[in-house]
Amino acid sequence: MILPEYLPDLPEVRMDLARYYDSIHGMDRRVGAILKELEEDGLADETIVFYFSDHGGSLPRSKSFVYDSGTHVPLVVRIPEKWAHLRPAEPGAVSEQIVSFVDFPATVLSLAGLEAPDYMQGQAFMGPFKEAPREFAHVFRGRRGERYDSVRGVRSKEFLYLRNYSPHLPVIQYNGYSFQLPSYPAWQAAWERGECTPEQALWFEPKPREELYFTVDDPDNVRNLAADPRYAAVLRAHREANKRHLLAIRDSVFFPEGTRGRGFEAYQNDASYPMKTLIEVTNTVDVSQLIDFMQADHPLVRYWAVCGLLDQGEAARPAIPRLIELLQDEEPATRLEAARALVGLDELEAAAPVLERDLAVQGNNRTLRALLVIDDFNLLERKPEWRPLVAKAKGAYTDRLVQKLLGE
Repeated sequence: MILPEYLPDLPEVRMDLARYYDSIHGMDRRVGAILKELEEDGLADETIVFYFSDHGGSLPRSKSFVYDSGTHVPLVVRIPEKWAHLRPAEPGAVSEQIVSFVDFPATVLSLAGLEAPDYMQGQAFMGPFKEAPREFAHVFRGRRGERYDSVRGVRSKEFLYLRNYSPHLPVIQYNGYSFQLPSYPAWQAAWERGECTPEQALWFEPKPREELYFTVDDPDNVRNLAADPRYAAVLRAHREANKRHLLAIRDSVFFPEGTRGRGFEAYQNDASYPMKTLIEVTNTVDVSQLIDFMQADHPLVRYWAVCGLLDQGEAARPAIPRLIELLQDEEPATRLEAARALVGLDELEAAAPVLERDLAVQGNNRTLRALLVIDDFNLLERKPEWRPLVAKAKGAYTDRLVQKLLGE
């Protein structure tokens, strides 16, 4: 077995991959049986077959990760002779064009002789309404179980660009679902023992705001070229493609989960969801400018200004007075991110009342966000009196985190 560069050579890793490949073998046999049924029923010559997978189950750095290991999936289309005029190429050929799942509805309509309506985002890659090949596919990451991590990405034929909106968080965070797979805890343990190569270790460390990979020479996406001046033009082109797509679909990436109402749900509205301003805020690294944004009237601007401080380290210290003020912010997500920033700046006592209060709010995102701060900073070691509050925490996705915190 050939392991990707990002995985350590451990028995648990090999076993999980072996089981996965065995599952692929079993799946292929099942697909063969279905195709045989079509033949026996006399439908094979009448049926166009799409054969594809999802994004890799829970193998390490596969499902929910926006590297090629998590987004590049197989796609085989079988078009019988009766419908040969719809084929994009001869049988057995491999197409290099970029296809995204969002293109499937428009393509099926095209094969049926129908043009997709304007409100569909996808584009047909076969049939009479086939469009010009994509230049880019767009990928995204949000919450995975009990963990948040906002990422948007652009994949061209040769490059993968990622924009991390939570660079203070590592790529791999503990997730109660994923870590039931033996390879995840084994990988993390190897990293903690210092036994990983740089390519295997970087996923447990804070990540850069931007990543760029030349996928032709680096199919495992382990050599980030974003800071390489030789690729500056490529980086700009992909960065702009990402921005255009965010604005074109009015991506909800800047709308933190659990944000309260007051019309924010209408994110098609520039007044309630000022995307261009939010893009400016998330691109700001100057602490004084972030402090100015923290005083904005719009709650989403204040929220992302606080988030912009989270990977600034000691440079964010001048923002402490304003962060303390935001502990009283009307938006719970902003209060809790301000508490996170203050804990990171050794101001736990200032942040503690907010964490205690929102930890006690059962059954919503406030509980989860408070638990995440407690976990990420190992606060139960400093605040053991919070253990009863943690034990009582209830809500979507909190149970696994409570079990981790209490060692259950």
